[in-house]
Amino acid sequence: MVKVLDSWIYTGRLLIAEIKYSGKGLFKGTRLVSKSKTSLWIVNSRLIFNHTMGNQARFIGETETPMSLKFANEKAKDNSQKDILDKENIGIYQ
Repeated sequence: MVKVLDSWIYTGRLLIAEIKYSGKGLFKGTRLVSKSKTSLWIVNSRLIFNHTMGNQARFIGETETPMSLKFANEKAKDNSQKDILDKENIGIYQ
């Protein structure tokens, strides 16, 4: 089962969804429908971040989009990396 935890618009044109999923990746084109049937998300790819790339889980058959983030300092970068990897450890992905 897939649960959409949150979603937001990034740079005015890209919808990013944060999902909880215990499987091994979602294929491009997978349709996610809300329980109320009022929202629909179609999977395009999973974000792989530049500062966590070597540590993020990778799944066969899953389309990936690299995302480069900039940080004000090393502490902010480290906090972001920890947050992303901690979430992945409990099955939460973007």
